[in-house]
Amino acid sequence: MIGDRAFADDLRGDGTLALQLRSPDAEWYVLPRGSTLPDPLPPCLE
Repeated sequence: MIGDRAFADDLRGDGTLALQLRSPDAEWYVLPRGSTLPDPLPPCLE
């Protein structure tokens, strides 16, 4: 956990981390440059 609104998350299970950012009414994921989306998408990205 980086703070109460940002978390590092391993979406692919390969050790590559994405940032999960939250505001009171929205949520975003920031992936490293050149990363592809996992297939299938995790429920949090659908």
